[in-house]
Amino acid sequence: MNQNRRQFPRVAESTQVRWRRVDQDAAELGEAATMNISGGGICFQAWERIDSGSHIAVQLELPGIPLPVIALARVVWCELATEGAMPWDVGAEFHWVGWESGDAQRRIGDYLVDKLNR
Repeated sequence: MNQNRRQFPRVAESTQVRWRRVDQDAAELGEAATMNISGGGICFQAWERIDSGSHIAVQLELPGIPLPVIALARVVWCELATEGAMPWDVGAEFHWVGWESGDAQRRIGDYLVDKLNR
């Protein structure tokens, strides 16, 4: 996507991600690593191809945020990686972000602003 069209700034952040397809019964938990994250979505590398349009649940831990962040997202694109340890680059758009606290998206926003201002 053209950088000028992005609604949210992206921060290059590498952290472990666990994900699962929510539109399939008993989907296995996948392991991945983030490439970047924003208030509106995430880009990560995965071991397997995830079809565009798939709905996934994502769990990630971000430095400075005490609990794992849980998100529901829709895969926007998936393509072969040109670098990195895992074979697939995946871009997903968040539809819902939270945990037991209702202010998860605000805290992610604060985290990203802090990273961008450094």
